[in-house]
Amino acid sequence: MPSVQMKDRIEAGLRELRASIRRMKELLEWKKLKEEEKHNDMPPSFRFQDRLEADIKIEEGFFWKSVFEIQDVLGTRDDDAAKKARERMAKLEREMRELTRRA
Repeated sequence: MPSVQMKDRIEAGLRELRASIRRMKELLEWKKLKEEEKHNDMPPSFRFQDRLEADIKIEEGFFWKSVFEIQDVLGTRDDDAAKKARERMAKLEREMRELTRRA
């Protein structure tokens, strides 16, 4: 039977993965806007920070670090809660891979 503390850590980790995906989507929207501004003949309405690409890489790294931490907490557990957590995590991993393919 998984301890409450372990279950809470896993849930917190999965929430962090979802938050990371939201942040990645926001960064990619900024990147898209930046690209559109480049191809526009009008002067840029925004001054983009040069850190956008770095922020995307940092967010991606944070996401995968969090995945490994959750996997570490799950360990070799094979109960229903662990299986469900792995399924949810796999879905989030697929979503992040799809986002980074477009990056």
